Amino acid sequence: MEQSGRSFYLLLICAGLFVANGNKRSNAVKIAVGFLLGDLWAFIALWLMESLQFDPNVELYCTLFIMGGIAVLIGETFPKYIFTPSWLCGWAIGLTILGPVAAGEIGTLPLQIGAAMLAGVFYVGIGVDVFQKFLVRRLTTNKKQKQERKISEWSH
Repeated sequence: MEQSGRSFYLLLICAGLFVANGNKRSNAVKIAVGFLLGDLWAFIALWLMESLQFDPNVELYCTLFIMGGIAVLIGETFPKYIFTPSWLCGWAIGLTILGPVAAGEIGTLPLQIGAAMLAGVFYVGIGVDVFQKFLVRRLTTNKKQKQERKISEWSH
């Protein structure tokens, strides 16, 4: 899949987690921090798995078990700053996209993933929420005005 297609799905996933959290703009920064930590976590996990010289299945299990545990412990220790579900989701996204790429060929891909995650939370998540509320307010106001006009016409 080409990069723009991956970015589009990534935006939707990140925005979806924001929406699933109740569209709480007050949590947007800690959701974004979680996604960025997940992106970093994926890079570190892949680097570790490529560096270790054990059976690949053992490397995978140990890396995911230990790093997953550390992520949960850190995230739940600092819930004011980190939304743990977005950390784990970001980690899964990062592993999925970066997994097939050799560590030496990753280049700026983690930065691109991080930028797409931020766009998903702030541009799509918050942006669509603001636009939706604007439309609902606009449509509701128009509907009320029409009803008020009808009532005033009937009374005359």
